[in-house]
Amino acid sequence: MERKTQVLGKKGLSLMEKQFGIWVGNLGAYNAGVLAGEWISLPCDPDELDKTLENLSSPGYARGAGEELFIADYDGTPFGLDPSCAALGEQASPEELNMLARLMELDEEAAEKVESVLAAGVDAPKDVLGLANWLLEADSLPFFSYLLPEGLSPWQTPEVKMAWTDILLSGKAEVFEENSWIENNFDFEAYGRDLGLELFLGEDGYVDKSHGMPAQDGWDWNVIDSQCYWNLEDRAAGLEGHKEAAL
Repeated sequence: MERKTQVLGKKGLSLMEKQFGIWVGNLGAYNAGVLAGEWISLPCDPDELDKTLENLSSPGYARGAGEELFIADYDGTPFGLDPSCAALGEQASPEELNMLARLMELDEEAAEKVESVLAAGVDAPKDVLGLANWLLEADSLPFFSYLLPEGLSPWQTPEVKMAWTDILLSGKAEVFEENSWIENNFDFEAYGRDLGLELFLGEDGYVDKSHGMPAQDGWDWNVIDSQCYWNLEDRAAGLEGHKEAAL
């Protein structure tokens, strides 16, 4: 059954396109045997999020309630990560996750690139800050899409895709075109597997291990918050400023 995420607030806490949801609970109430909390869709208005978290941590919210909150469940996760990974889990900050979700919404192409890198097998950053930094530095991620010859089925293994990518990039394709028997007897799977010793092979592309990953702490949360453009008019002004600077 598809999980339905509750949108908080009388007028709706989630004013933006949902990227994922979190169930935030009161730890004191939980320890007292009371499951008290709310589903929150992210990203959402940060002021409304603060009000909701303040309510959840108030002494009168539930029996045994205290100030400490925890994330008990996720409805979807950023970049398809395991909810129990180091960057997420129970102690992740809802405010930081909200900023991450907002960045994902504002730059879907960058978010897809980060997800492809992680899906290829690269170790995820240790915290939400690292994920946000990778998202903002997506252009520096050493991820490259496969190159496939026209007519080749995309339902190939990553090893075969890597083999063809190397063949096309190195100009060896002409040898196969002039000698069809070579292509018919060539072990693309083994060739791609050998190439993959120095790479992370994903379904849509590969990550070059010889290239370093972007720093996970190059941007602090104050700067990241300014990149979230909670007010879309601010974002429009920022984009216009970038255009003028480029001229």
